[in-house]
Amino acid sequence: TLSSAPGHSGASFDLMADLADVIQSRSVECLNYKPQHGPQNCVVKGPRDQDELFLESDCDEQLLLTVPFASTVSISGIVIYAKDAETAPTQVKVFANAVGMDFDRAETAKAEQEADLDMAVTEDSGSKIDLMVAKFNRVNHLTLFFPGPTHGDTEECRIHRIDFLGSKQGGMDMSSINKQEQE
Repeated sequence: TLSSAPGHSGASFDLMADLADVIQSRSVECLNYKPQHGPQNCVVKGPRDQDELFLESDCDEQLLLTVPFASTVSISGIVIYAKDAETAPTQVKVFANAVGMDFDRAETAKAEQEADLDMAVTEDSGSKIDLMVAKFNRVNHLTLFFPGPTHGDTEECRIHRIDFLGSKQGGMDMSSINKQEQE
């Protein structure tokens, strides 16, 4: 399986903690994905740890992924993994709290941060993007736009795993309340 990025301790005060437990997995949205290769495959604990599961674009190489968090988070980094160089993304635009974004807006709006993804995206360590913490300090939704092209200049983009690194902010964590109610 794909290894997680170094520095994952799981502690809520750690700026490099894996935020997978805070993702509202049922509310993750993506535009332009193949139904059998949906967004949960690359961001939700369990599916994202299986090499054979991935997020794949449908009509062209563009993907627009929105990840909601159960509590406000501070995001210090993102690690993106893609196993196949031909279908690996070459760039990403990252938007904080941009709900309801579409492709037109993602292409024209100024992102909080943009990054080029080199071939490290296909290695076990993935391609790590250090985010400007001041711009990603109080995040409830994170939107990632992969505009294309891919490294292989193909019409499809595949992402096997995305790790969000950071810490939970103070306040109520709705995911823990939901777990308590189910017990």
